[in-house]
Amino acid sequence: MWGWREIAADITAGGSVTFPSLRSFAAQGGHLYAVPASQLFNLHVSHDEGRTWQEIPRNYLLYPSATPGRVLISSTSPAGFFRSHDNGASWDTLEVNPAPNKSPVRIAEAGSTLFMTDQDCKLYYSKDDAVTWTLLVDHKACDKGNTYSDLTLSTSKAYATDQNKFIYQADVSSVVTTVEAPEEAEVQVQIAPHPVQTQSLLGVYLAAPAPLAAEVYDVLGRRVFVKRDPHARAGDHTIPLSTEGWASGTYVLRVTVASQVVTRALVVAY
Repeated sequence: MWGWREIAADITAGGSVTFPSLRSFAAQGGHLYAVPASQLFNLHVSHDEGRTWQEIPRNYLLYPSATPGRVLISSTSPAGFFRSHDNGASWDTLEVNPAPNKSPVRIAEAGSTLFMTDQDCKLYYSKDDAVTWTLLVDHKACDKGNTYSDLTLSTSKAYATDQNKFIYQADVSSVVTTVEAPEEAEVQVQIAPHPVQTQSLLGVYLAAPAPLAAEVYDVLGRRVFVKRDPHARAGDHTIPLSTEGWASGTYVLRVTVASQVVTRALVVAY
């Protein structure tokens, strides 16, 4: 039966601050990225599907977008873009903005093409991960004193809403580059011995070749272990894991194969 389940009643930072609503949100696998409406200048990240959250102060208004291996956020002050390839742990500053006097409003993606609206209701696209932008549509919505408030993409259409709740459509099929999704490999994950005292082995079986990443996060969402193989072969893989210096408790093991994510509870007990 299809339906919804609640994974986080509120986003909390350190378990002490509650945010009742969100300004923007993005997700990739079990990684979630959110900007609370009451704190427009901070990005909050969860690496365990919303159970715990970590605050990343950025000092500017953010709109996140996430794809496998990359998170991109747009900023209104200063205007520009910031990119992370490690799930928000570190950021590259992209010193670009197609409209220097007008800040980005929303970003969205279709295939491998990025789209952005600005405060002048212009629609831009980028094919090089937000480094350069090209004007696609110059709409007249702003002549009415409006600004686009949201942007959604399908494979061939862009849909934008303005502050008066009008919906606009633009054909973007001529600039969308589609990317064929790799065939998902069957993934089997084992931890032995478990619970872990100081040393353990992570066993991962792949039915087909695919990029492989194993990560472990603590209860605060901090990554304490990572091992990657971008060209993992089919078959069995054994990954040594040392927990020396870790506190006793429950951690989250995330194994990512292509776009497929498998999570396991990993218990450390001395």
